[in-house]
Amino acid sequence: MTIAANYFGYEWGTDQWIGLGFALAAVAFILGVLLWERIKDATTIRYLRDWTWKRHPQKRKRPRGQSD
Repeated sequence: MTIAANYFGYEWGTDQWIGLGFALAAVAFILGVLLWERIKDATTIRYLRDWTWKRHPQKRKRPRGQSD
């Protein structure tokens, strides 16, 4: 970072790292908001599928040749 900063005649200090951190946090937040619906739907479907499995264990497929 420092070599590139000196090449462009700009000093890279603590304030710039803090600004870069805020910028990365903002990008992560925006991506999280945009992807939230897809993530939420996928986890909800998985949760409900697991919940119905535990609720109705007799519907679970068993390997052939085994009985409880």
